[in-house]
Amino acid sequence: MLRQIYRTIITAYLRLKTLWKPYGYFGSYSSWAKAMEDAGSYDDAIIFQRVLEASRKVRDGEATYERDGIAFYDPFKWDALAYFQEAAAGNPKLKVLDFGGALGSHYFPTSRSLMGLQFDWTIVEQAGFVELGNKEFATDNLHFEADLENALQQSYDLILLGCVLPYLPEPEKILHRLLQAKPKYVLIDKHPVIAGEDNRLTVQRIPPSIYEASYPAWFFSEPRFKALMSDYELVDFYDCPDIFNINSQFKTYFYKLK
Repeated sequence: MLRQIYRTIITAYLRLKTLWKPYGYFGSYSSWAKAMEDAGSYDDAIIFQRVLEASRKVRDGEATYERDGIAFYDPFKWDALAYFQEAAAGNPKLKVLDFGGALGSHYFPTSRSLMGLQFDWTIVEQAGFVELGNKEFATDNLHFEADLENALQQSYDLILLGCVLPYLPEPEKILHRLLQAKPKYVLIDKHPVIAGEDNRLTVQRIPPSIYEASYPAWFFSEPRFKALMSDYELVDFYDCPDIFNINSQFKTYFYKLK
């Protein structure tokens, strides 16, 4: 009860705040094309370069992890690390498919935090990331693939979706395809959910302190999302501490194939 009251107060505050500081999530669009029109244009090259520079620092051990093109130097903490340990139980090498994993945003800090585990980690990404990933970041344990169907020629112990579904034109179609591969475990991190039966398509406006950009972003009906995951048992979930200017929750879900 106290948590809900807190969220209500903070959400109301953030809604008022955006009246003069327009960063966050806005609108309710009927199509991806209409959301793209309102989002306008942004410089992909600048974002790509920032991710590259931060990822190099992580790869080289100068930073501990990267998020949104920013290198961080504090100790890496992620509650979901325990899920990798559970998925790897009795498994000499955990095969992971990381959809939208950039240049190793999750791979490097996870593999270094769980030194006792062996990984065979494949990242599915845009062609530009894959080209650079194969050139500078790939190892015997880290692979990059631009084509999802090619990646799914193999089987995986765990599929990771790290807050990537909101930024896809057809996220439910991609999720359905990934689930068809029948991985034993699915980890969906920082998944934005809302009450009700319908998904909501917004435009996210990023503050210049990160990088100046706007792009479409989905919020998912939690009942609808749970129905999509009906072949999987929910092992655990937790709320992420993200609170934004619309009434929503960001949650991390860990599923096991029934």
